[in-house]
Amino acid sequence: MAKPEGRGIQSIEVGGRLLSQLISANGPVMLKDLAASADLAPAQAHAYLASYRRVGLVEQDAETGMYSLGPAAVRLAVARMRSTEPTASASKAAIELANTLGLMVAIVMWGPHAPTAVQILEGEERLNINLLPGAVFSVTRTPAGWIFDAFGEKKLVEARIGIELTSIVSQAPSRSMARRRTEQELETIRRQGFAGCLESPVPGLSSVAAPVFSADGTLAYAISVVGRSVDLDISKAGNHVEALLATTRLLSTVVVSDSRQGKAAASASSPNHANP
Repeated sequence: MAKPEGRGIQSIEVGGRLLSQLISANGPVMLKDLAASADLAPAQAHAYLASYRRVGLVEQDAETGMYSLGPAAVRLAVARMRSTEPTASASKAAIELANTLGLMVAIVMWGPHAPTAVQILEGEERLNINLLPGAVFSVTRTPAGWIFDAFGEKKLVEARIGIELTSIVSQAPSRSMARRRTEQELETIRRQGFAGCLESPVPGLSSVAAPVFSADGTLAYAISVVGRSVDLDISKAGNHVEALLATTRLLSTVVVSDSRQGKAAASASSPNHANP
């Protein structure tokens, strides 16, 4: 028999409905729409949101008044993702990869709405880049994001691309490189099993990323290597890409081996399971 849950706090459960709606939304939400979707009066929803803003679970845009998840919510999501398998296995492998290459390594999983860094491992030389756990990777401008575009869940990725193309470009001229990958570009990423980019999105830095697959052949997460362009070789025959692919293949094998043999066989034969 299931153990009784015991007495709860109704206000927390009511407020949870608001957070659930924010998680489900594809972007910022107006108060009236958020209240309606959570089946609350606008005044009642506003009181909950005011408290959530104070603790960082929710943030409000000063210009539009729209609400979205705050930094504390992102930290909770990252903590949750880091506490589950296969992230624990990825963490150990990423540490070894960072030590071997002497470059920054990031484990990137799909967060509430976008690829999100769950762990950042510094290389031998610190980079002039503000990249911390919880940071969001652009789907339109970063190799890690392109991995999700090529291998991830189509509906989620398309929603994120729409947000980026309508908002990111207008925020800063330096972000004008934001664009959707063509199907030909995505097919190249699938065929070679990794994505790389020179001098982007930060001048002087380059990055390369590769996918790790779950036992059913779906994308679990990506691992990205970031370094100065003079230090990082993103060519397929380069030592950095070879080391990255060796790591991601091993992690994919570890994930598969933990499941039933039937699923493992299906994963190995999956056309989406690209192993160059």
